[in-house]
Order: sequence, then structure tokens, then C-alpha cells
Amino acid sequence: MGEHSTSNRLAVDQPTRGADRNRSLADQADPATNEILLPSLGDGITLLDVEGGRGVPILQSLVFGHLLLHDGPAFWVDANGHATTTTLAQIALSQRLLNRIHVARGFTAYQHCGSICDLPSAVNKSIQTSTADARAASRGAPGRDENTSPHTPALIVAPAVDAQYRIDDTLGETHAKTLQARTLARLATYAEGYNIPVLVT
Repeated sequence: MGEHSTSNRLAVDQPTRGADRNRSLADQADPATNEILLPSLGDGITLLDVEGGRGVPILQSLVFGHLLLHDGPAFWVDANGHATTTTLAQIALSQRLLNRIHVARGFTAYQHCGSICDLPSAVNKSIQTSTADARAASRGAPGRDENTSPHTPALIVAPAVDAQYRIDDTLGETHAKTLQARTLARLATYAEGYNIPVLVT
């Protein structure tokens, strides 16, 4: 009898595999509401608090989750090595998904602010390239939904958005604060102008 209770306890305490856990969560979801279990990013700026750690896998998972649900590329202005190719490749489901992420890196406050200020040019260049490629590849193909576009940005990502302005010892404190304020104002403008989420940490 003691043997029977031990085997029951072990069966209850066994950890589930990821797919089993997801299946049980999906079974709990209300099919009438069609709710998605992934967190969704609303338009505007979203601050992801990573509680002292860099939170790279969480950040990258949010980015890929958003790209799976929305057409268009993501523009990632990196600081402190958050856009690591190794982690991106491990989390991405396909090379096609990876190809939708455009990364710029800012190693100083000036470079970071410059990359943020240059985003509209990068977006325009991406749109020109992708529309030219689409025209060449899809002559006579059926049209897409007018509410979404694979050419316009789906997301802007700026992890450690304040890092370069805090650590750059070549700038005075006032100048660093001015550059940081300009960066945040630009990101807010892009969120509103492109009507997309901007994810920062």
C-alpha cells in the first residue's frame, strides 16, 4: 500500500514538458474568446522591466512573438549586446523570421542617438527594397489585406535605452540628459507616426 501512494505522488509531482504544459494551458483557454496566450504589445512605448538581469531571451521572445502575429519588419537599435545572433538564432523559428529583424548598434551615446534619429531613413530604405522585391516576385499574385503590410514596420526595439547616456563619460551630465530626452522623444514620435509598438528596457 505504501508503494502505491509513492507512485501516485511521483506521478503528480513529475514536471511536464514544454509542449504538454502549453497544451494544458490551451485547454484552459476559453475558445469562445479566441484569446491568444502570448503577451501582446500595444501601440506606443512599452517598458519591459527585466529586474536587474538583461532579460535577453524574454525580450527576444516578445519580439518574435509579435512578428509571428504581425506583418512587417522589426527595427532594433541595440545597446549593451542585447541583439546577440546566437540567442536570436536559437529562439527564431525560421530564417525568414530572422530576416525581418534589422539591427543597428550604438556603442556610444552619440551613436545610439544617431541610430534612433536615422530610423526613418532605414525604414524608407527597407520599404523601397521590399516593395521592389515583392513586385518582381508576385506579378499577378492575389492582393493582401489592406490593413497590414509586410513592408511597413511592425515593431521598434530599443533595449537598455538609457545605458549609453548613463555610462558615456565623454559627455557632461546636461548634454547626456539632452541626448537621452531627444532619443525618447523620437521613439514616441515613431510609435505614433508608424502606429506600432516600441519596446524598450
